[in-house]
Amino acid sequence: MKKDTLQTTLDATSVTGKWIYRALSNDMILETSFDDLEFAAAIMDLTGTKQNTITGCLDMGEYGKLSITGHFLNEEKFRLTGKGEGITEGWVYDYVGYIVPEWTGENGSPKGVDQLDTLVGGVIRTVSHYASTDPKHTGAVHPAGVTASTYFVRDTLAVQPKLTLDATSVTGEWVYRALINSTDV
Repeated sequence: MKKDTLQTTLDATSVTGKWIYRALSNDMILETSFDDLEFAAAIMDLTGTKQNTITGCLDMGEYGKLSITGHFLNEEKFRLTGKGEGITEGWVYDYVGYIVPEWTGENGSPKGVDQLDTLVGGVIRTVSHYASTDPKHTGAVHPAGVTASTYFVRDTLAVQPKLTLDATSVTGEWVYRALINSTDV
């Protein structure tokens, strides 16, 4: 009997898209509530290229944005750096991530129920900084070296880009089907 397998591929197409990004503080006290573990929550928009590079943006809404650059280390691992823009200027975070394999059965069919594309990994605050909500820098400093565990879930509800029609986009074979509109049920 063939064992269940885990399918994994990390490439330009597997990271491209919008991701719901969450980071949780690494805390070993089981009773700590999930609310108290929150390190960050954002939308990360990534684009992978066939040249093994990754670019994008980490958008934390009112708390600012980080410009993302990085690369694939191998078929299972990637590395990113986020640098602050605007109210987060001077912030630098480094990320490492891995694809969560698709659970498949012995015949290769999906085994996971409603499994979503997920990336997991870690983040480190590379440079100390003040909060983005502290423009006068009078509050506490967030120290460099703090780490958190991360996970990214592909945002399949994100608005897809609109199709633009031009001479090249309608070239090729098409299947045409006509439906009859009727009020009869």
